[in-house]
Amino acid sequence: MKSICQFASVALLLSCSLFTGCLTGPYDGELVGESINDSIHTHGWVQQPNKLISIQVRKNSNQPWVQIGTTYSSPNSIQFDGQSFYSWKKSVVVPAAYWTDYVTNSNPPQYVDTRTHLRAVMGNTVLTTFDTDIESIIVNDPSVTIEELVGDHAAGNSVQVRIKHN
Repeated sequence: MKSICQFASVALLLSCSLFTGCLTGPYDGELVGESINDSIHTHGWVQQPNKLISIQVRKNSNQPWVQIGTTYSSPNSIQFDGQSFYSWKKSVVVPAAYWTDYVTNSNPPQYVDTRTHLRAVMGNTVLTTFDTDIESIIVNDPSVTIEELVGDHAAGNSVQVRIKHN
């Protein structure tokens, strides 16, 4: 199992190598908690050490992005295929004003979940995101190629995450 997980990390690094960097978690549509007060654990990779990463949020596409946290990429690299990769991670709590409740169009409307939009930015570059848990794909199919992961699962430059209340 350890070698499959190591392969998953290497594959994530390779998919990020096609870009300046990436936000590997959370992925688009991920359920990140049960309360708007829960911490969201963001993480990813960039190709430069000690770079400032800004975690940003907005309620919907009509609003500007607002920074809710910062972190730095690691000074220590992981080498793969002659390239250096630097991890970053940051736990953030999204302010209540940036969450939106979603309900069905049924009569009467029924509550579905609560959502917000997140992205990560390094300098002027918005980091690439994914639409699924990339590590799970690699663990379940170790023969998947980097081209398949990026081609099938790159989600653009922001993710919509959600919480579900009981």
